[in-house]
Amino acid sequence: MMNLIVLIQVFATFFLAGLSWFVQWVHYPLFHYVSESTFSDFHKAHVVRTQVLIFLLLPVEIVTSAMTAIYGFRGLAHSLWVVNFIFVIGICLSTLFIQMPIHRQLSLEKSSKLIDLLVLSHGLRTALWTFRSAFLALVLLHLFKS
Repeated sequence: MMNLIVLIQVFATFFLAGLSWFVQWVHYPLFHYVSESTFSDFHKAHVVRTQVLIFLLLPVEIVTSAMTAIYGFRGLAHSLWVVNFIFVIGICLSTLFIQMPIHRQLSLEKSSKLIDLLVLSHGLRTALWTFRSAFLALVLLHLFKS
């Protein structure tokens, strides 16, 4: 059962890490190139479409990382699973208290300063998803060796 939970966690994390890198390096910086007259509609569409992906997969990450933090997995250091879970909580807190307020402000008006802040602050989530992906890649190697 725990093998399946870890594999589900790997899928969700790898997907969201890839999405985060795309958003970090391509999508958010392109906000600067959207005209003032269409920015509000563009931003609203971005938020709605992105929320679908995030709100489907982030709960999967929360549940599966909590389960591995509580029960451990295959003799790997329990503290690594706890750190993995803490990183998920960090992603959630960053989303709720940093990125969502910036998006709320951007929904009212386009601001280059806010777009730059969004790109900069999103780097934290990208880093956390990248660290989690690297950890889970090592877990996969361990899983397939045993």
